[in-house]
Amino acid sequence: NPSLYERNNRIKKLRIECAAEGIDMTVDLADSYHFQEIRLPKPVDSDTAVFKFTIVEVYEGSQWDDTCLNLIVPMGDLPR
Repeated sequence: NPSLYERNNRIKKLRIECAAEGIDMTVDLADSYHFQEIRLPKPVDSDTAVFKFTIVEVYEGSQWDDTCLNLIVPMGDLPR
């Protein structure tokens, strides 16, 4: 429901870690309800790689103090 967007916290800064692949990065996200693309610094070769996502900072909601992540879609090898 788009009317709830600004009433809830939104992720502003997200840390992405994958120890097995040597990935540890923090990304800034726009305050937008549109999909946002995050490219990893290198290809991930394993189908069993485990990622950890940590919310570092949020855009504060106008009504509630909860935060969620709606969807993550791994896209595989995309052209640069």
